[in-house]
Amino acid sequence: MKYLLLIFLISSLICNAQTDKFIKVNYPYKLMTEYKTPIYSKAKVNYRKNLGYFQNNSNSKILAENKNWLKIQFWINDSVREIGFVNKRKAFIHQYNAYYNYLIYVQPKKWNSDNNKQFLISFRRYENDSIVDTLSVTNFHHGERFFDQRYTSGLKNVKKIVHFETYRESCPGLSENEFIVLVSNQIKSLITETSTGEIGWESEIIYQPILFGNKTIKMLSINQEYDIVNLNTGELNEFKNPNQFNIPLDALIIKEISIGEPVIENDDYLVDENDDYVINETLKLEIYRWDGDKLILVLSKDLD
Repeated sequence: MKYLLLIFLISSLICNAQTDKFIKVNYPYKLMTEYKTPIYSKAKVNYRKNLGYFQNNSNSKILAENKNWLKIQFWINDSVREIGFVNKRKAFIHQYNAYYNYLIYVQPKKWNSDNNKQFLISFRRYENDSIVDTLSVTNFHHGERFFDQRYTSGLKNVKKIVHFETYRESCPGLSENEFIVLVSNQIKSLITETSTGEIGWESEIIYQPILFGNKTIKMLSINQEYDIVNLNTGELNEFKNPNQFNIPLDALIIKEISIGEPVIENDDYLVDENDDYVINETLKLEIYRWDGDKLILVLSKDLD
């Protein structure tokens, strides 16, 4: 029994030593931290705090990471650099206001962006930094970006929407936009719109209810500039006549799908007089009902 206990203790020490080992970070994300996050002289909470506090506008550099800490190089003043440690729990790449006294953090699970594309989205209470709920998302493609939906959602019970957009740089090109919602103090994935194509294509547009200051709700899509306005026409990106589906606007999500298929004749792509590929385009709608907790597909139909 004593030998078994000794083996267990040795194994635990080895495992802890492995998780405490720092790994070099070659291509880090831009580091941001909570207000007045201390920089420690050693990777140990409350060891010393005389190195000061992290400034989000500083030209810092992440050198390495382990399970709980980031080793950073930062500037004490215009001419003096120092090495210190920041608690990873307080570090993030994006921070969004959810509503009064609550925040949403986006943190890479590993800060070396070349080796990992997993992110943790956490919903937190500002006063005591407690984590209320989390959601993990993964980029399976080349690049990613997060953006805060600055327009107020008209969906029932939804307090905040954050977008997680990923893209593929090789042919055929691809982009995915995942809608992350905060509802009933939970972080959830709502729906994803995907676009891909080379000669042909498949493109999806999500129309969602946006609440205006006069309590009006309109079914609008957000373009690549994160805007609800068509910059060419100056008009809203609006779905006309959404009431035809007999679903309250605060419970309605519409996905418009466009599919372009090249016409093939004699085992080759058919072109027109301008040497452009001849494309057959079809349109399809998917209608979803939001019950305040989950999204349900209620109708899928082709458009003439």
